[in-house]
Amino acid sequence: MKLSWRDIVTAALFILGGAVVYAKVNDYAWVILDSWRSAVAVLAVIGLTMVAVNGFDTANRSWFNIGTMSLGAIAGVIAVIGLFVASSAAFYSVAIISGIVWLAAVGSHTRHSMLHDAGTMSRHTIAHQ
Repeated sequence: MKLSWRDIVTAALFILGGAVVYAKVNDYAWVILDSWRSAVAVLAVIGLTMVAVNGFDTANRSWFNIGTMSLGAIAGVIAVIGLFVASSAAFYSVAIISGIVWLAAVGSHTRHSMLHDAGTMSRHTIAHQ
């Protein structure tokens, strides 16, 4: 599997999101994470940036892709609600769903890379026979 710049950026954003969750859970005194509302906003921005960088394919009608995009949309709705309600439940929900979406994107990329590599290997093998 070859890493693309998208993989590296989304992994860095995922780690940043994990740091935000860790900081909020442990009550770190970061100005930007002083309330549940601001913490949800930070996670929402990280999640939206991951979606923008990852560039989900809306033309792909597979159940996996539709499920992943639906989870992302649910996270977006919960984030908007969390901006008004300012609850820990909204924060943790957005964090968990964002993590699942990131793992699904990594899994999908890995699968596609392995399929591409297998196809390239078989064509390479046939050409040399």
